[in-house]
Amino acid sequence: MSPTASPLRRTAAKITQPRLARPLTRQRLHKTLDGMLAEHPMVWVAAPAGSGKTSLISIYLKGPGRPTIWYQVDERDDDIASCFHYLTMACAQLDCSEAADLPRYSPALAQDLRAFSRSFFASFFAVLPERTVLVFDNYQEVAEDAALHRVMQVAVEELPTDCRLIVISRHFPPPGYIRLQANQRLAILEQAQLRFEEGEAIALLGLRGSHLSDTPEFKRWLAINRGWAAGLVLYSEWARLVQAEFWRLGSLGAESVFDYFAGEIQARVPEPSARFMAQSALLPVMKPELAAELTDNDAAGEILERLHRHNTFTTRIDVPAVAYEFHPLFRTYLLKQLERSHSPEAFTALSAERQVCLRATDKLRRRWTCSRRPGSGRRWRHCCVSMRRS
Repeated sequence: MSPTASPLRRTAAKITQPRLARPLTRQRLHKTLDGMLAEHPMVWVAAPAGSGKTSLISIYLKGPGRPTIWYQVDERDDDIASCFHYLTMACAQLDCSEAADLPRYSPALAQDLRAFSRSFFASFFAVLPERTVLVFDNYQEVAEDAALHRVMQVAVEELPTDCRLIVISRHFPPPGYIRLQANQRLAILEQAQLRFEEGEAIALLGLRGSHLSDTPEFKRWLAINRGWAAGLVLYSEWARLVQAEFWRLGSLGAESVFDYFAGEIQARVPEPSARFMAQSALLPVMKPELAAELTDNDAAGEILERLHRHNTFTTRIDVPAVAYEFHPLFRTYLLKQLERSHSPEAFTALSAERQVCLRATDKLRRRWTCSRRPGSGRRWRHCCVSMRRS
């Protein structure tokens, strides 16, 4: 945005539905959303960065008879007065003449925020058009202790039967939303459902000018990508730039994906957690006790669960025991980061010890036990010591 952009224009951007250059209608997920919204007043879309969350909901709501308020959550919402202010403005943008009469928040009302929120949303929904959908995008920007969480729960309670609320976030709902889930007022659309199936991936790439044949190489690349929208787009852009088949680009195309991880994920993670992730990436499957021993971090299980709940390209496997996996592309990126943080000699030695980790988790994938080959325990301990000294 240019320095001369007006305050009004900046304000409008916060409450304006995004425009998509190459929209792809995903009928499979539209039917899923139809079912969820028919049975629940609120739907929470939770998936990692670049999964196509915003695109999906924006296209879904383009149909007729769906008045929409699109609210972009950001750091301004740490001040709850800002939230009520922008919601009032959004109401006015829908040509609601009564928007000017909505209750006005002031700091003096903070002591009874719930009562004010109930009064505000009762009036707010009363003046909105029928079947209005209220969308909160980028909800992961809300701090865990922010007042907005309490306000949102009141909004759900006050929703008219014909209106709906959709939250788009990289994170799963915080603990305060458990009651809404238990009362069947909140449904979650998560990463596993959002992944692009093969036909959807081909359609997405076709919109970007990549016309693909049904080849084993393409299927192998799709398996590594695991239906991640941003990965599909980034690789196709590399293919366009160098005029090559994108699944043959190898490490060249991977650099664009690594840049994405560095900008969208690593920059948001504290250094100790980033170090933990890089070290844990030595394990293809991360059982908490193995990750704790490898990284010398007793909080490994808590960290892995937080990475999972924040959708940091970390999947939890619950059966027959709890373990975690990084997305293959993200794991490759983390291993590259680990390599860059070591001298060539140290990383060469660590790479040799890495084979112990691979053997130790080989049976873990199938039987969830460590390898008991002769000497494996001793070499595993040596690998852990090497990691702690690095």
